[in-house]
Amino acid sequence: MADQDARSLLQQAYETLGLPVDASREEIEERYFLLLKKVKTGQAVDEEAVSRAYKTIIEAMRESKVRELEQMYYGDSVFKRKMADFWVKYRTHVIVSAIVLILAGVILNTVLNQRAMRIAEANRPPIDVYALFVGEFFHDNEHELPERMLADFPEWQRVDALISYAPENPRDPFEVAALQKNVITIMSERPDLYVTDPFNFESLMFQSAFLPLDDLADKFPAGSLVRGQADSDDAPHVYGIDVSASPLFAKWGIIDKGERIIGIRYDTERLDNAIAFVQKLLAGTP
Repeated sequence: MADQDARSLLQQAYETLGLPVDASREEIEERYFLLLKKVKTGQAVDEEAVSRAYKTIIEAMRESKVRELEQMYYGDSVFKRKMADFWVKYRTHVIVSAIVLILAGVILNTVLNQRAMRIAEANRPPIDVYALFVGEFFHDNEHELPERMLADFPEWQRVDALISYAPENPRDPFEVAALQKNVITIMSERPDLYVTDPFNFESLMFQSAFLPLDDLADKFPAGSLVRGQADSDDAPHVYGIDVSASPLFAKWGIIDKGERIIGIRYDTERLDNAIAFVQKLLAGTP
């Protein structure tokens, strides 16, 4: 009876996450991240039910793996099982270490896959502009984002875009992992411009990631200019353009808190296109 109840709870957990019972660990992690992001953007998602379902599934997977390993290593040997009991008190430490390694592996694998995909696309048209979204940004289907953006630039052949989720105040281990992934992304990617929220704008500006725009300020409305001071500066400079009011973000399907600042990367080789990108965003601003 207890086993039947456990199976029923597990089935309900998969239904709560909207996944089949044979979903992989990676699919479960991705769906959990997706639902948490929807909570933070105000969508109707029961955060408590989602977290409970996720924990139920992960615990069931862990127990299944433990039983599988025990059968593999101990079989029917009573002696081996008694010897194994000696190490039971260290199990928690082993599990925690395994989870950390799994998270690190998932992060590294994701970054490597992204880079491999870019290499495989070498035969595509050259990039006209590459935008990296850094902050609490979300999109229902990130793979569609570049094409949606490109539709507003008919003179271009290719727009690349990537969202690096970086919450200002991480609330759980998975958001901490997202921040760690964001650090790797910032180090490995070379976009032409960063679309950020105010918190991440300040962070990247302080690290001298942006090109000073003082000499280009006349290309943008005076009220949109965002000034700041990097760690290496003696005085404030124009480093960003406030595009919060642009309706294009909603058109592209971007879900966020509505505050957006663009900083152009200090070493971009497509400066003219980066400027044109910002100007297009501002053109539709009320």
